[in-house]
Amino acid sequence: MYRRKRLGTVIVAGLLCCISLCACEDSREASAEVTVKNVEMNPLTEEQTSKVEYGDVIRRSLFDGVITPYVEELVFPEDGIFLDYKVTLGERVEEGQLLATTDVGDAKEQVENYQNQIDELTATYNYNMQTKVNSQDIAETELQMVYDQLEVEPYMTDRYTQLCIQAGQWDKQIRRLDLEMKHLTEDYEIALPYLQEKLKEYKAKLTSNRIMAPFDGVITSMQPLACGDRVTGQKAYIAISDTTKYQVVGEYVSQKDMDDALGVTAFINGKEYPLTYVPMDEEVYYAILKKGETPYSTYEIEPVDEISHGMFALIVLTEEKKENVLKVPGIAVHQDGSRKYCYIKNGDDKEKVFIQVGLYDTMHYEVTGGLKEGDEVYLD
Repeated sequence: MYRRKRLGTVIVAGLLCCISLCACEDSREASAEVTVKNVEMNPLTEEQTSKVEYGDVIRRSLFDGVITPYVEELVFPEDGIFLDYKVTLGERVEEGQLLATTDVGDAKEQVENYQNQIDELTATYNYNMQTKVNSQDIAETELQMVYDQLEVEPYMTDRYTQLCIQAGQWDKQIRRLDLEMKHLTEDYEIALPYLQEKLKEYKAKLTSNRIMAPFDGVITSMQPLACGDRVTGQKAYIAISDTTKYQVVGEYVSQKDMDDALGVTAFINGKEYPLTYVPMDEEVYYAILKKGETPYSTYEIEPVDEISHGMFALIVLTEEKKENVLKVPGIAVHQDGSRKYCYIKNGDDKEKVFIQVGLYDTMHYEVTGGLKEGDEVYLD
């Protein structure tokens, strides 16, 4: 019903229109109105321009990264024969805790040997010194008794002469005991430091080829080792992570590139955070290459509430920066052999202008010649 009514309305309107046109045919040109056409432009095909202006041109390199806990790989200080791990994977450990041990050969026996020598030397020294001190006390007592008798004995009698001889013998014995105690002390003071140094050396050797936890953390990796396997000093066999610290791990950047850079930051969830570059040890770097693996770079980042382990980070290495220089969009610059040029708006015309450029940051060129501030360049 609705469709029929609508169709009838259209027919009636058409007839009225025809009648009206026929009646006004003579005066058509006088009463005609101007028709305005709205033409839609395609922004993809329409030429666009941009003004040349002053600003900063910053050349950067971008690398993907990820937030991880701080991880430290631990090594045995010397070569040795592996004994056992004292921890398990994923175990939480405390600073100073023993993690792994190796056989240190005769170090334990040598520690016991030198400790016994020190104990024996000290005991012998103390015994001999005490014996001589006792002998000296007796001699001094006897000497004092002779002096007491000399005081009451008449002068120049046979008894007086005999007492003088006895006094001289006791005095000689006291001085001999003094000399012997001096020699005992000198010998002891020479021998003891040597034995103590050797004991210290073997004690250090006894404990040096162990791996101890450098901080509170969690064991994150352990190389498979069996008792009796030979381990190589300076090779990492176990790793510990500090979950209270953060680091960013990303594509490898050399120390030289980092030294030449102006700085490095990370964008995480739209916010920028400063990073501190941690250079990779050369031996570790070449060991990774030797295994056919890809080297990586590590950066320290201060922990904040907004970031957590596992988050994506965009690492930004700022390589060069020019401040407040004339710049032009890169999409306005064309190449003609070794020369670069732009099309600029000159009234209704498009003019080709060769330009000189400096730093390029993938978005803008620094303009060193050929353009001036305010010029409108056509974007490609």
